[in-house]
Amino acid sequence: SFAGATFDTNWDSYVSLLQKYPPGPIYMLAMGGAALVLLSVLFSPKQPSWLKSCVSLAEPIGQNSLAIFIVQFFLYFAACDLLVAKGAVVPLMVSGSAFLLSLVGIWVLARLCQRYRASRVLTTGLPVFLHSLEPARAVREFRHAA
Repeated sequence: SFAGATFDTNWDSYVSLLQKYPPGPIYMLAMGGAALVLLSVLFSPKQPSWLKSCVSLAEPIGQNSLAIFIVQFFLYFAACDLLVAKGAVVPLMVSGSAFLLSLVGIWVLARLCQRYRASRVLTTGLPVFLHSLEPARAVREFRHAA
């Protein structure tokens, strides 16, 4: 108590960088500032050529984020359930390699989703997807996918 006013003894949690729920002011400044710096680099008119190629490689993941979120959640949740919950000890090299392999698999899945417009099926439904295809083209794409 100071001059009749009481202070919360946990005031440091409000200015902590780790205060996410609810987001504290320091968390908003640090993480929001980092996001703004990243966006300013990405939208800069004078981007380096390597950055443009990295953005074009990541584009399918952004365009199919719902499908990727579903697969990624299942993949990592199942992996954690199988390995961590069972008490298995996985070497760092094996887990790192599995993680990188899963990222490659997720990127390939994103490319397939982009090619066959899977995000449109997940968001607007199958009838809209089938209606947008001509019958001959739909049969050709179905045979090509198989």
